[in-house]
Amino acid sequence: MPIPLGGYAEWLFIKVISHKIGNGRLDQEVHILDEEGDLVALSKHVSTAVELKRRNPKNITPKGPENGSRL
Repeated sequence: MPIPLGGYAEWLFIKVISHKIGNGRLDQEVHILDEEGDLVALSKHVSTAVELKRRNPKNITPKGPENGSRL
């Protein structure tokens, strides 16, 4: 039985599947199921990971509204 609009589930089951991890790439799929096993939400994530090096911390500019950054 589906969760009624505005209702809630007592618990949810979250299943995360990683299809590819390597060479700076992460490809995942997330399934969220209710207590009846019905799909509540589905999400796909494709991410890249890059190496972060701080060669000279003096050259790093703080980000934020006070420095002109729009968040």
